[in-house]
Amino acid sequence: STPTAVRVLAAHAYRLLGHPEKSLEVLGSEGDIPNDPTGDWPLEAGLALMALDRPGQAEPLLVSSGRVESLGALAELHLGAGDPSRALADLERWTAAAPDDPRPHLMAGDIWFSVKDYARAANHYRHALELGHGDLEPRLKLAQALYEQGALAEAAALLEESYERNPLHPDVVVLLARCYLEDGNASRARSVLSAYAQAAPETPAVLEQLGRIEFEENNTGKAVEALERAIALRPNSESARYALALALDRAGRHDEAAEQMQAARRIDGLRTRLRQLQERLVEIPHDTETLLAAGALCSELGEATESARYFAAVLARDPTNRRAAEGLRAAQKSAAAATTH
Repeated sequence: STPTAVRVLAAHAYRLLGHPEKSLEVLGSEGDIPNDPTGDWPLEAGLALMALDRPGQAEPLLVSSGRVESLGALAELHLGAGDPSRALADLERWTAAAPDDPRPHLMAGDIWFSVKDYARAANHYRHALELGHGDLEPRLKLAQALYEQGALAEAAALLEESYERNPLHPDVVVLLARCYLEDGNASRARSVLSAYAQAAPETPAVLEQLGRIEFEENNTGKAVEALERAIALRPNSESARYALALALDRAGRHDEAAEQMQAARRIDGLRTRLRQLQERLVEIPHDTETLLAAGALCSELGEATESARYFAAVLARDPTNRRAAEGLRAAQKSAAAATTH
């Protein structure tokens, strides 16, 4: 028979190539494995089952693996099931088992950031940055958490170092420009945004920030043009629609301004409702109606990946739920369409 290590290696390759069903086929049944002291087989099988949206079958395999990496997978599984408290517990165990690994800190930071506890998020991102030797991902996430707390100078300092290394990273450019703009330095904000816009002119976040700068500098026509382009690329941005409403009103186009303001308020209302549902899920992680409502709101906001996560969480506990199955199919179709454009 094929050695376990070879099976696991082939299964891993198939999963990374997007064929988890083939991964399971290569792995075979657990009874075929004479002895796997490494825990690689149950880990790889569990990851393949997670990729196939079968968390109920994946969890016992991940638990039995004993591999440190399985704790990260369990955290993702529990988070996908709407149970952030269990996910955080998994990550604490991962940190205890591998104190030099930055990944559990990154994941924990993301969880705290999602519930707007930016101080705790920043603490985890700072640990990840120290352990990751200055990697871009924890640096950017730490800057975002600091920005949300109003620590503009510290956030900008982190971003400036990243900007020197990669001036065409959109998230770095946009967040750095926001720090400059809110700190009253519109000229520096314009400089980094304009440089990026020349290389990638169809980036909605960059166009929105350029529009805001044009508005602040009373270049109303240019502001309207940039903001309209941003909204065409990302229709569900309430901040861009609100900024466009102000620019249109200044331009004397009052009816159009009112339409944009109404659209911005509608989108903001949807996001407020989604935050309320997310807060409820922290208290009652597996509430079916709350998960379904959150999935539907994400779909309406054009956030297909998040929508799919909520519907998958329902199906993990109730595989026959028709609303969740239909919602998941629609979300996956939207996500696939987005990647082709």
